[in-house]
Amino acid sequence: MTPTPSPVETPPLREGPARAVSPTVRALARHIGVVLAIKVVAILMLFLFFFSPSHRPDIDPAAMEGKFGVKGSTAANPPKAAP
Repeated sequence: MTPTPSPVETPPLREGPARAVSPTVRALARHIGVVLAIKVVAILMLFLFFFSPSHRPDIDPAAMEGKFGVKGSTAANPPKAAP
């Protein structure tokens, strides 16, 4: 029966000599990292180009009243309750 480790001790993850990473795996990991970084930059650029505050129109209450054909806002001027 093997002794159970105490909560403070952690068992080793792997015993024996560490395995060397091959140059092919290292090059593949670098390539994947570069591609992911390029994609993140591309998504950020698209977001900034299409959704930046400079592309948003100014909307004011007067323009909305003219667009929808209403006189005044009901939220600003609630109807009076009948006594």
